[in-house]
Amino acid sequence: MFNKWKALFLLLLAGSIALLPAQSENAGSTGFATLRHNYQARSSAMGEAFNSIPANAEGLFFNPSVILQSPGKSVSSSLASYFVGSGGGSVQYVHPVDDKMAFGGGIKYWNSGLMDRTEISASNEYVDTGETFGAHSFILYGSMAHYINDGIDIGATLKMISDSIDDKSASAVALDFGLLHHTANEKIKVGLSIRNLGLQTSYYTEAKHREGLPLIYSAGISMQANEKLLGSFELEKASSESVRARIGAEYLPLSVLALRAGLRTDFGDYNMGGNMGFLGGFSMGVGYTLSKLQLDYAVVSLGDLGLSNRLSLGYKF
Repeated sequence: MFNKWKALFLLLLAGSIALLPAQSENAGSTGFATLRHNYQARSSAMGEAFNSIPANAEGLFFNPSVILQSPGKSVSSSLASYFVGSGGGSVQYVHPVDDKMAFGGGIKYWNSGLMDRTEISASNEYVDTGETFGAHSFILYGSMAHYINDGIDIGATLKMISDSIDDKSASAVALDFGLLHHTANEKIKVGLSIRNLGLQTSYYTEAKHREGLPLIYSAGISMQANEKLLGSFELEKASSESVRARIGAEYLPLSVLALRAGLRTDFGDYNMGGNMGFLGGFSMGVGYTLSKLQLDYAVVSLGDLGLSNRLSLGYKF
């Protein structure tokens, strides 16, 4: 049984890697940017250093293998605010079958809010038309995680993406693959993932301009120092970008209360010399558990662009 699942995983991985040349044609000019958006509060507070944290339903976005051995079925919903009136959210469900297999799935969406439509006059000046337009994104995904042996769990996610700008739209399909390694030290876990391997299936224009997908490689390590303290570190490499680091920590002063903080080095790009630029990439948050309910909040600094608030509500069956 284990060999069958391992063979299937490797076959899917090999087939997806075959798509890399098509994705690399437009390296540095990827579209479908909402594939990179995370709306969940706990992971946001911890700097999104999340692909190596085990038995973790929220980690589905980062590494599908980590949902294995999640403590029971769970459903969660998240909302996030961004700048200039834009925002997004997600709803997901995780269903562990047993300690060797788990399934998950959900939807993600993003809305730009209304923007003023302008045109360029014959004298190259912007002219307000009095009209508005918007942009939207919708992602539907399903995941599976499976036990290989005492040291390895694997997982995969299939995603269908639909983006629209005004009256134009484009779509794509993508795959994520993840692996979680349980080291000899039971407190330390190592996670590896490849996200957004895929191809565009419809286009904004008749010329079929290829948008490309934001291919992301990540490697992380986490340590559960004790029952109260969890730390994590991750390196991420996205298409045609430099390697970025992420670090996060979670501390439980009480069994029902969690305090979190994190740092993402890529959000330092939002330091534009203003008063708040130096805070770009820092995040913090809090979590509260009430019986089977879990409430999480995070605030993420986008430097001079402002703050992003994230709120998540989960229920464990």
